Amino acid sequence: MTKKIDYRFKILYAIAMIMLVAGHCGGGGINGGIFEWFPMAGQNLILFIFASGYFYNSQVEENVLGYIWKKVKQLIIPLYLYTIGYGLFVMSLGAKGFMLGGDFTFENVVIAPITNGHQFLFNMAGWFVVPLFMAQFYNIISRKIFSIFGIKNEYLFLFINVIFGIVGNTLAWEGRNTGWWLVLVRFTYFVTFYEIGIFYRAALEKYDLRIPDFWYLAILMILKCGMMLVFKTNLVFTPSWCNDFSGPLMPIVSGIIEIAFWFRISKVLEPAIGKSKYIGLIANNTYSIMMNQFLGFWIVNYIYMVLVKYSSVFSSFDVGLYKSDIWYMFIPLDLRQMRMVYLVAGILLPIAIQLFFYKVKAITKILDIKRLLQRKNTSL
Repeated sequence: MTKKIDYRFKILYAIAMIMLVAGHCGGGGINGGIFEWFPMAGQNLILFIFASGYFYNSQVEENVLGYIWKKVKQLIIPLYLYTIGYGLFVMSLGAKGFMLGGDFTFENVVIAPITNGHQFLFNMAGWFVVPLFMAQFYNIISRKIFSIFGIKNEYLFLFINVIFGIVGNTLAWEGRNTGWWLVLVRFTYFVTFYEIGIFYRAALEKYDLRIPDFWYLAILMILKCGMMLVFKTNLVFTPSWCNDFSGPLMPIVSGIIEIAFWFRISKVLEPAIGKSKYIGLIANNTYSIMMNQFLGFWIVNYIYMVLVKYSSVFSSFDVGLYKSDIWYMFIPLDLRQMRMVYLVAGILLPIAIQLFFYKVKAITKILDIKRLLQRKNTSL
């Protein structure tokens, strides 16, 4: 049977990923406008967490170990493979005079992906993998335990997980957001929005979709304005470090508004671009984009460095910063629109990398099938 595709989420993934990459390259040449109200930095990641919770299927509770192993293969093993790969890449760059990332040590390869995730810089956007895995692990284990006692009340789960989120945000707000404390507060932050995704599908979606688009979006804009006035900030914070929280409730309430806004935008856009192959390319390769976007930025800088020899337009390119600052981005003639180059590279290169892996995997399967057929023919 053909699996039904919810194209609203394809668009939501694409929007979230474009915002996330743009947020890592100074706005990517598209900042301004609606992003003054819903900033790219800070909250776009919760769209992925919400979507992950939305697609949680309680049937997986029939095989808890199988579900956990599947998530290990999907999330944790690729995380460590990328960690090793970028660790070796950073080490090779160090031999050429670059000062980017940490040393290739046991701590940085094995422990840091859990506690920090920024040790080799190029793959630092992959810090989300561990708290997402922890949220998924906690979710299925807790639900399995409750089911033993016949408890399957989604309102209860929402209450418990929001309390977790409030406690974690309070800890972060009080400064407990380093070391292993950071692991904890990242986890509680993710748990809240993972549960909100599950709860939305189970209890709210049927009511939410009845509200006309204009009034829905207008109400959200009013709420957003009210929150900015109450908290005296544009509600930007950094989930990776769980800092800049204006109190324990702000990240949750602000996050809910963010999800509601962009999910409704995705619904509005679905008839026009939901089945676009370009939207699909971004939505289907989010893991690779998260892991490899900074490599895309770095390659753009490398091209600029090469062009320095041939064009006066690029003469102000700072080679020293290029070799020592992963965040350095060269903007020709100070035209901020030129940041679009980094945005495009930060998306297209990771997609190309993932498509290459798909091709290698397909070839490997074909070779395995051929070997199997050869063995059968030999035995006959």
